Amino acid sequence: MGARRLAQAAQAGLFALGRRTPGRGPAKLAWEVTERCNSRCRTCNRRDAPPDELSTDEGVALIREAAALGVLSLSFSGGEPLLRRDLPALVREATDCGLHTSISTNGLALQTDLAAELIAAGVCTMYLSLDGMEATHDRIRGVPGGFRRVTEAAAALAHRGGPRVFYNTTISRANLAELPAIAARAVADGVDGLTVQPAQVATAVGLAPDPDLVLSSGDAEELARVLAIITERHPRLIPLPARYLDSMPEFLRRPALSLEVPCVAGILHGVVGSRGDVFPCPVEFASMGSVRGSSLRDVWWGERARDLRRRIARGDHPPCWFNCVVPASLALHRLLPWGWFAVLRSPAARHLARRTAGGRR
Repeated sequence: MGARRLAQAAQAGLFALGRRTPGRGPAKLAWEVTERCNSRCRTCNRRDAPPDELSTDEGVALIREAAALGVLSLSFSGGEPLLRRDLPALVREATDCGLHTSISTNGLALQTDLAAELIAAGVCTMYLSLDGMEATHDRIRGVPGGFRRVTEAAAALAHRGGPRVFYNTTISRANLAELPAIAARAVADGVDGLTVQPAQVATAVGLAPDPDLVLSSGDAEELARVLAIITERHPRLIPLPARYLDSMPEFLRRPALSLEVPCVAGILHGVVGSRGDVFPCPVEFASMGSVRGSSLRDVWWGERARDLRRRIARGDHPPCWFNCVVPASLALHRLLPWGWFAVLRSPAARHLARRTAGGRR
């Protein structure tokens, strides 16, 4: 694992210096294991799975290929990943291959037995969606009692000595005023932190929020004020770079801001869809190819992937402020040698180190 981490650190350094061709696989690979979901969120219209999502055997093959390509971190997402009955087996396979594993979930299906199975399988980090206090969360998620179920699950996990546990909040007009209360709840529940990102429109992946929820330039000042309150009260709670949080209001005013920063998508980050298509990023605006009929290696270095990287390098891609891609892009943007010390001492760097070390707490 040490050699993998050094190789990915070298790849990140070369990216910071301007190289836009990967020497290995991505540092982080997200696999959307299903598009099924048991929530009815107002920020997403994913509901039903296509009939041909990757099978268990195909998933195992994908995990082994990812490890062979030097991937450090594998994120299981969806849809709702806990709806796949084979998820503990897939997590176990990734753990055995030396990968850091994380799961992004709404927490509704996280019953005691399943939680125990995932912990035994070696899951390292879990992100549980919390989109407001009780009434707001249940209204946004469309599931009565959802707030109680997710907070109970998070609190139980946080005190079991297993994976690191984070709340993840999609910021919208419906919950903007409640962000300080969400942060306080995270502290009270004993979770390891809170991650945030704005509600965004990405129709290719079923992210079509209720228009009344999407933040706009008129919300930028209030967003900046609320984020400042959280970081002042809980300076170590959000494991995201300060520049990501500080620039989020500016992104609302001017979405093209994200196109001005060289993006790590397709080099340090990749996404595999539920049916096997490989994308550079969660926006999934174009496919590099499919792992059905081709190896992940061939897709990652194929001609379609090269064309996509050229497009991304010249800023020809949808703007976004997703917290799985943008923070790394910002951290590596114009990073001068004397800036490394500050970056390495940041909470975001410590969070990333844990995510790539293969351990839990």
